Amino acid sequence: MPNDRHILNSSHWGIGVVHTDGQRILDVTGHSSDPNPSPLNTDMAEGLNSHADILCPAIRESWLPGEKGERGRDPFVEVSWEIALSHVTSELGRVRKDYGNRHIFAGSYGWSSAGRFHYAQSRPKRFLNTIGGFVRSKGNYSCNAALVAMPHIFGGRPTIS
Repeated sequence: MPNDRHILNSSHWGIGVVHTDGQRILDVTGHSSDPNPSPLNTDMAEGLNSHADILCPAIRESWLPGEKGERGRDPFVEVSWEIALSHVTSELGRVRKDYGNRHIFAGSYGWSSAGRFHYAQSRPKRFLNTIGGFVRSKGNYSCNAALVAMPHIFGGRPTIS
C-alpha cells in the first residue's frame, strides 16, 4: 500500500476516499462531490480487515478418512488444496461411475457483477461440461412459481415467449 493517507476509490457504491495508515485501509468515506454518499462505503475497511474470510478449503469432518459424524451436523475441518481437490475429483468420479452425469447438479446463487467470465452461474457449468455434463435448473423461482399459480388465477396455461 502506498504511503498516501487519502486515496480516491470508485466502487459499486460511488466515489469514496480511502484513509490508510500507509499499510492498511482504516476507513472509506464519501467523496465531497457526492451529494448522497452511500453508507456501504464505510463497511469496506472492516470487510478487508475481517477475520471472517475463508482462507483455505474446508471439508465436513465425516468425509475425512477414518472419521465419522452425522452428515450436515459435523464441523468443517480446514484442509489443504491438495486434499480438497482430491475429494472433489474422487466424489465426481464416483457419482459419474455409479449414477452418470445426470446426477450431478450445477448451479450457484452468487452475484454476477464481476463480469461474464466470473459469472457465478456459468463457472460450475463450464467446469462440469468438461467431464460430460450435468443437470441444471431452468428459469428462476418467481417465474416458475408463476407458471404453476397463473392457471389457477386466470384459467388456462401461461406461455413464455
